[in-house]
Amino acid sequence: MDKRKKLIKKMNILIKEIELAKGKVDEESRKYLCIYQRNIESLLFKVQNGMLSESNGRTMGVTRAISEFDNLAEIDSLYNAASEVDLYYKRKCTEW
Repeated sequence: MDKRKKLIKKMNILIKEIELAKGKVDEESRKYLCIYQRNIESLLFKVQNGMLSESNGRTMGVTRAISEFDNLAEIDSLYNAASEVDLYYKRKCTEW
């Protein structure tokens, strides 16, 4: 599996975890997750269409966006999915 496809797979897992998390949080956090999901979907579109640049050792910042809300960071499956995306992009997507 090439790097883009693997990253797409990890991002789709993150989107599924976002959907699951919406049922576990309060209204304010749910609204935040909706915005977060749109941002992830926008990044996913860029990856799918070859528009996302190489990482150059940086992350996408998707984990940081989760860690800003304590109640979201406490949802292990959501936090881990976000971390997987960031770490894979940072370490493996230094070149396409």
